[in-house]
This record gives sequence, structure tokens and C-alpha cells, in this order.
Amino acid sequence: MRSTASRAESVRIRMRQLRDQRKRRILAAYRISSFILFLGLCTAIKWVSGSSEGSIPGLYGSALLYRSAGGYVLTAVIAFMTGVIITVVLIRKHGKKGSGTGNL
Repeated sequence: MRSTASRAESVRIRMRQLRDQRKRRILAAYRISSFILFLGLCTAIKWVSGSSEGSIPGLYGSALLYRSAGGYVLTAVIAFMTGVIITVVLIRKHGKKGSGTGNL
């Protein structure tokens, strides 16, 4: 027969395993969503750049020298704001527990 201490220890071990498994699933979901956002940004840049007389195929930075640079700036601002919002939401959701830095 197992003692109460050994049963309690096995419960703690199982809880730790389940917690780690949940963290791995959450991180995988974050990776997938980040990749989807990256593909969306690449698509947006491709759509905004189009083919204008001031762009050189394969060199996205050269389009900033032309008058249609507003689309690139808008895409960059939207990408930055999306990244900031996602970061703030994740920090608030998961927080740094016990770090002593306080909450946002």
C-alpha cells in the first residue's frame, strides 16, 4: 500500500506534467499565429508594392525612393501596432509572476 506522501507526490508530478504539456500547446499556437501574421505581412508588402516604374524587382527598399512609399509606411505602421498589441496582450495574460516588476 502506498503512503499518503507518495500519492501526494505522484499527484504533484502529474500536475507538473499537465502544466508543461499545456505550456507547450500554447507556445505552439503562438508560433503558428506568428507565422500566419508573417505570411500576411509578406502578402501585404507584395500587394502594396505591385509593379510601379520606381521599383526594382526583388529590391523592396528601392520602392521607398518613389512616390508610392506611403503604402510601405502604412504596412510598417500596421505591422508595428499589431506586434505591440499582441505583446501587451500576452504579457497581461501570462504576466511575469513573482518578478517584482509590477504589472502593466
